[in-house]
Amino acid sequence: MNKKVALSILSATVVASMASSAFAAPKSGVYLGGDVDRYYELRDLFNLTDAGKTKFAADMKVTSFDKLIYVDFDGKGASLREIMNGEFSKVKRDLKETDFEGVYTKSNLDGSNGATYDPRKDAVPGPAGELKVDAVDALNAKEIVVDFDDELDTVTAEDESNYEVKVNNSVVTAFTTTVDSTDKTKAVIALTNPLKTGDYVSVTVKKTVLNKNLSGLEKDETKTFSFVDTAAPVVKSVQVKGNDVVVSFDEYVGSIGLITIDNKNVNVPSTTPAVKEITLTGAATGLTAGQHTIAFANVKDIQAPTPNNASYLTKTFEVTVDAAAPTVTKVEAAGEYRFKVVFDKEVSVPNAVSVKKNGYALISSLTPVDGAGTDDEYYVSVADNGQVKVYGDTETTTNLTVTVNGYKALNNNMFGNEFTSTVTLSKDGAAPTIVNRFSKVVNKAATGPANEVFQVQFSEELTTTVDATKIVLKDKDGVKKSITSANVVADANGKNTIVEVDANSVETAAGVIDAGTYTIDFGAGAVKDLGQNPNAAASVSIVKSGSAQGEIDLTSAISVANNVITINFGKDMAPAAAVASNYKLNGQEIKANAIYFDTNKQIVKIELQDETIASNGGALLSIADSVVAVDGSKLNVASKDIVVNGFTDNVDPTLVSAKKESSTSLVLTFSEDVVVANDAAHLDDFVVKVNGTVVAPTAIAGGTDKKVTLTLPEYNTTQTVTVATYKSDLNTKDGQGNTLKVNTTPITAN
Repeated sequence: MNKKVALSILSATVVASMASSAFAAPKSGVYLGGDVDRYYELRDLFNLTDAGKTKFAADMKVTSFDKLIYVDFDGKGASLREIMNGEFSKVKRDLKETDFEGVYTKSNLDGSNGATYDPRKDAVPGPAGELKVDAVDALNAKEIVVDFDDELDTVTAEDESNYEVKVNNSVVTAFTTTVDSTDKTKAVIALTNPLKTGDYVSVTVKKTVLNKNLSGLEKDETKTFSFVDTAAPVVKSVQVKGNDVVVSFDEYVGSIGLITIDNKNVNVPSTTPAVKEITLTGAATGLTAGQHTIAFANVKDIQAPTPNNASYLTKTFEVTVDAAAPTVTKVEAAGEYRFKVVFDKEVSVPNAVSVKKNGYALISSLTPVDGAGTDDEYYVSVADNGQVKVYGDTETTTNLTVTVNGYKALNNNMFGNEFTSTVTLSKDGAAPTIVNRFSKVVNKAATGPANEVFQVQFSEELTTTVDATKIVLKDKDGVKKSITSANVVADANGKNTIVEVDANSVETAAGVIDAGTYTIDFGAGAVKDLGQNPNAAASVSIVKSGSAQGEIDLTSAISVANNVITINFGKDMAPAAAVASNYKLNGQEIKANAIYFDTNKQIVKIELQDETIASNGGALLSIADSVVAVDGSKLNVASKDIVVNGFTDNVDPTLVSAKKESSTSLVLTFSEDVVVANDAAHLDDFVVKVNGTVVAPTAIAGGTDKKVTLTLPEYNTTQTVTVATYKSDLNTKDGQGNTLKVNTTPITAN
């Protein structure tokens, strides 16, 4: 069905709805999403000027059926596709937040831009809890993968403030987050500092991470795991790019001992800092068409203290011969003063690009689309050249003639033919608008003291000039607060779309903005886009989160001494806080001799039983949700699973196995390292029998790698040998002084 038919259906729907009398929220109107992001109020549709009608038709033309939402006077509505597939009275419904894309700009009667409006604020809230965290685990020492059950909203999923990472109970702030380009249900957290085997890792995903339909988690979710890396690097892929060979590994590589291609040495590039991909510059030069083999020796990852080493890796790859010269495949507009030239393969930077208007040259400059080096796509920016203007005084479009030559393919050094084409650029007539959902409080300080500021995102690039006198900051009570500064800064893509507002007046401590909801009003003309279009008056609300009222934080309130855990809750606790079944240690029910309130109802002590702590150091303490304060306060997310240090090994070593090493020696293996001395007391700990006859050991040695060697009088190894520990006063102990367990059932040596 074409747009004319769609417009007819929409018109009939508008007329039929005029009888409705109920006040509507969201505002009644036609909302055009996609690249348009404008809305027309219903009553205005019958009073549009000719210019307004032309603009409405143009907006309709580029908006898909699913992106057009019609809202009736009673606040109910449907998408145009729903309306086309059925009678409006039957398909209209309460509209949810997720039906709308974001902030829309109101169209005035003449088609010009009016104020902005976010209909999501007045729509039915989107259901929470539709998104779930399935798993969190380490991909390698520097990358943690958060696996969700649905595709993610890139903006919220790549916002580092939506994640809290702890390693061994210490908060980690040096990381970046990206959505996996091949699987958008996964967010990858890239750590600046790598993990080590044995690290306890806790990742809290905040409920402000949204899925593609802008529905979030039901609540903040925390997942924990212990990091273990015993795998050496593996080569994932080898690609030939021009004269270079690009190699990708499955994890970060810290060093490579040797690289050969077809048994010929290749220069090893730097792997400092560690990399997952290396480029062997010029390594494909001279390679014939067909299959080749690349080999690597001693490829080590970044695992500390001992990296995992792949002693030898090989991978085959194909070289194809391209005998064709490069060509320009298209020239397309990429902004008011910029267009893009696309080639069929990677080429050197063209040494001659001519841009003319009506036969007269404009000033032009060339940059690769990827920002540096060479590429198969280049941006050409144009500017006025004296009296030769890109746009005339009354022009909103301009037709340019483009000539490109002097470009050479990187893979075969062949030059392309001169190419001439035309491109039409259009002046931006739309004003910049605030993008509410991307506006937030950020801490600009990577390290050291905090430096929190408000960042307000706009819909397009801005000039660097801000009229701060037209910006008003108000706190939650509507009280105007003074602004320290307001500047335009670049977003994550390097574009100047963000206005950064610094306000010391709302800081409770140096650099820290007080928790609460703030409103920032931008008066008309506070900022301008690159086309010098001023913003319309608009406001944005930004919430600075703080610690939830009534939450208990235990991140610095738990200590261990002599395997007695002391928890200072800081509030009087309900009886459940002193019930052992509400606690787990390393995922297992805690084994306690006693658990009790100590001194008052705020401090709980847990005295662990013997045979509960297998090694010195840390353990994961988990606390049940039923542990609450008398006033109803609950533990915050970070306190429910917390790594506690200071435990002491209290597990007795045991004899595990014995091996007839030779006709004069017997090797004993224990559950852990033990300490022995070559004296009668330690020799007497072990009762050795050969074919049922007691044979006294003559020497004892070892204690490392969980092994001890007994020297025996010469015996025939074909006979049965058993060993036991009968004594009640054994002298063999582990490093913590725990005594070897008595073993009355003899172990048969193999």
